Amino acid sequence: MISISVKELADFTGGELVSKNGACAVNSVSIDSRTIKSGDFFVAISGDNFNGHDFLEDVSRRGAQGCGKNLQ
Repeated sequence: MISISVKELADFTGGELVSKNGACAVNSVSIDSRTIKSGDFFVAISGDNFNGHDFLEDVSRRGAQGCGKNLQ
């Protein structure tokens, strides 16, 4: 497993870091809020039947190191 910091992830994807602590290590990335574990990064995507942004509070409680949104 490769560990990357939230700051490195933001830099790599052209994202904007809005947190104070960009040094947090990300263990895994997921678009499924049901699979988030402590140390994971959640990418909120939206579709016809769901909106991942509705689950941001839940993934935070589960210990997500960060959240991002899918820009189309």
